[in-house]
Amino acid sequence: SKGLADYYKLKIKTKPNQRIYISPTGIDTNKFKKISSNIRKIYKIEDKDILISSIGGIAKIRQLDKLIHMFKAVTKETKCKLMFVGEGDALNNLKDLTKKLNLQKDIIFTGKIAHKEIPKFISASNFGLSHIPDLFVYRNSIPIKVLEYLACETPVIASNLSAHNYLKNKLKGIYIYKNSQDIIDIIKKHNHKISQTLSEFSWKTITKNYERVWEKWT
Repeated sequence: SKGLADYYKLKIKTKPNQRIYISPTGIDTNKFKKISSNIRKIYKIEDKDILISSIGGIAKIRQLDKLIHMFKAVTKETKCKLMFVGEGDALNNLKDLTKKLNLQKDIIFTGKIAHKEIPKFISASNFGLSHIPDLFVYRNSIPIKVLEYLACETPVIASNLSAHNYLKNKLKGIYIYKNSQDIIDIIKKHNHKISQTLSEFSWKTITKNYERVWEKWT
């Protein structure tokens, strides 16, 4: 991202005329697309329920416990389900917190899921969630999950992070939240599928761009 390029320019002290090529994160657009899904039936989620899915590692560094506390307030104003798809070192803690807050009927933990099945989970969701804390390791790194959500035509609820805001300015369907009320407002206003071209982020396009840069710079 441009943020990382600016950081490296500062830290490495690149020469004024030194060239830096910024490549977007790539996804498999042949695999990630809107498809039919039986996930709601498997997990007994009603059609009228708003399903918000968080795909990926459930690590302590991601501070997903803060999200669950926010979600408690969200359930009081909307008919929502929150699904965590994945595993990690914070999984048991999040399950305990879910019980403590009496959210067992509203939060689903799927455990580890084969990567090839992920498009089914995204396609079944009303929103994809990207809750990432504002830490340096994440700040300017484009989350692949956001692009995968959008490739499946699923709008994204994303935390207030430089990388998220960068994508928001380039693509449709990304909505930034800072608190539980923001999430509630997003759900009420933006519950619809988003269709757009993501060819810029396809592996095929990125490979061609690398080839062009290599030919031009060598």
